[in-house]
Amino acid sequence: MTAIAKLLVFLTLIAGVGAAVFAAAVYTQRPGWFDDVPSEGAPRGHVVMNFKGLARETDGQGKAGAAASALWGQRLRDLRAAEVVRIERQRSYSKLLADARTADTGFFEFEEDETGRLNVAAPGKAVKGPDGKNLSGADTLEARIAASIDRVVNVLEPKIATHRAAQQKLQVQILDVQGKLTRQRTLREDLQSEASYLGAARVNVSEQKDTAKRRLDQLAARLAVFGIK
Repeated sequence: MTAIAKLLVFLTLIAGVGAAVFAAAVYTQRPGWFDDVPSEGAPRGHVVMNFKGLARETDGQGKAGAAASALWGQRLRDLRAAEVVRIERQRSYSKLLADARTADTGFFEFEEDETGRLNVAAPGKAVKGPDGKNLSGADTLEARIAASIDRVVNVLEPKIATHRAAQQKLQVQILDVQGKLTRQRTLREDLQSEASYLGAARVNVSEQKDTAKRRLDQLAARLAVFGIK
């Protein structure tokens, strides 16, 4: 046998012995993957790892994942339903906001529905304004106010100025008529006083005439006694 062959046989022997030692060590130090040792019996700070424990943990995690998936699906359906309700309520709010700006009846009294939210889809009775009529939207009211202000400035104020000028003319005419009326009253009082005076004087003259006639008759009667006419 050559030296190379002897060396190879020796190396094979060394490798076989090492493989046997390694196999024995692996067998004696192997983990208990197939043992059914509960984790409760392990020392503190240690966790027993085996296939049955991993299967139980996998099964528990699978059930938890299935429950979470079912809960997630239910929450997704609830979210979609709530999103539909939100979109419908958003449309109702948009319409109410538009009415609150431009409609003739812009504000309503709302009641709560069975969910405790405002029933925006079917608003209640309209809010009344100070005039007792339905309160209009803000833009509509502003337009009416602007139109009223424009009418006051451009229509009513010129008319008021014209009427004031006419009023001043009428006041001048009234003062003139009042002066004439005062003079007419003074003349009437003077004429009434003169008429009273003349009436009294007429009565006095008539009485004097009657008195003179009676005295003339008396004188004629006395002279007739003496035969004198």
